[in-house]
Amino acid sequence: AVDSVGNVYVTHPGSNSVIKIDSNGNLSTLVSSLNFPSGIGIDASNNLYVSEVNNNTVKKISPTGTVISNWTLPSNPYSLAITSTGIVYAA
Repeated sequence: AVDSVGNVYVTHPGSNSVIKIDSNGNLSTLVSSLNFPSGIGIDASNNLYVSEVNNNTVKKISPTGTVISNWTLPSNPYSLAITSTGIVYAA
């Protein structure tokens, strides 16, 4: 996922984290302690949405790495899509 200022965010299931690559190419861990993060998306406010396959959840995460909310789903969410109006689809 890419935010409005050009930062790139990727999930890293091996380390259970989300990695941020800033517009200068610097790497940092935005959030860790996830449970097999897979899908990732971003809304118009630069909030991230990350699916945790092993927990059947989607987490909404602020641009600073704070978990804002958490939704439990009936099955393992591997991918996400966020519309321009903020609707989150998980599959």
